[in-house]
Amino acid sequence: MRKKIHKMLLFYIILFINICIFQDSFSLSEEVNGLEYKSQKITLILFYMSTCGHCKKFTPVLSKFVENTGISFISFSIDGNKLPGLSNSFNPTSEEISVFFPNQVPSVPAVFIADSEYRKIYPVLKGSASYSQLEKRVSYIIERIKYGK
Repeated sequence: MRKKIHKMLLFYIILFINICIFQDSFSLSEEVNGLEYKSQKITLILFYMSTCGHCKKFTPVLSKFVENTGISFISFSIDGNKLPGLSNSFNPTSEEISVFFPNQVPSVPAVFIADSEYRKIYPVLKGSASYSQLEKRVSYIIERIKYGK
């Protein structure tokens, strides 16, 4: 029960951030990989550490993806230090970390999609990835959201 409350609280926080900061958030009615989706708000979320080599390597890939797609994006620094190119970076609380990494130590980089319409979190990937790998994985998750899976 406590986990559900934390999860709901986090979604309201993400939704509030989307409304206040990211007015031009990505809508699934836009095209991704040539596929058109119904209108729905999603946010891409990155957890990282400033000392992580994989995070430093992956950040430019993710930044380019976010820029090309227009998807709304926020990042959380586990160690409290920012990486270059990540302007929307916050320090997560222990409750926020436990929502994304229940009963486990956070591994970074880790990317999630938060679906504010259905109030769900979908893991996208853990570890570094190429642009095409990230694009395929995000498209796969968006397709699952589209059909309510």
